[in-house]
Amino acid sequence: MTPLLTQERIVGVLADGGFYNWDLIQWLIHKQVFFIIRGRVNRGVKPLVQKHQEELRQKGTHLVVDYRLNKGHTRKRLPVKLALCRAGYRIMALIAPPTCVLPGRRIYELYRQRFTIETYYRQMHRF
Repeated sequence: MTPLLTQERIVGVLADGGFYNWDLIQWLIHKQVFFIIRGRVNRGVKPLVQKHQEELRQKGTHLVVDYRLNKGHTRKRLPVKLALCRAGYRIMALIAPPTCVLPGRRIYELYRQRFTIETYYRQMHRF
């Protein structure tokens, strides 16, 4: 509520896959709001995961690549950074702005803070 009342600028958004939306990502980039949104490892991302599988093992668990997000079956493309992060045996695709210069590990750590925020709110409402 406070940012709305005082006209403060939102500087960052951490969101799960439920907020994965081309139009939202385009808007966040346009407004220069930093974001990390969990993407889908779909048929567009799977070849990237396969291509970088060995590199992911050698570099550790995180790798950042340039990616173009497709809008459905249209020809619209949106440049973003894609952090491929290994979480156990699974690969997570985290989407960040094209201007992001953070290493993959830092992107992953920031995204994980989202869980801390959710846990805090659950605990707050429990009592």
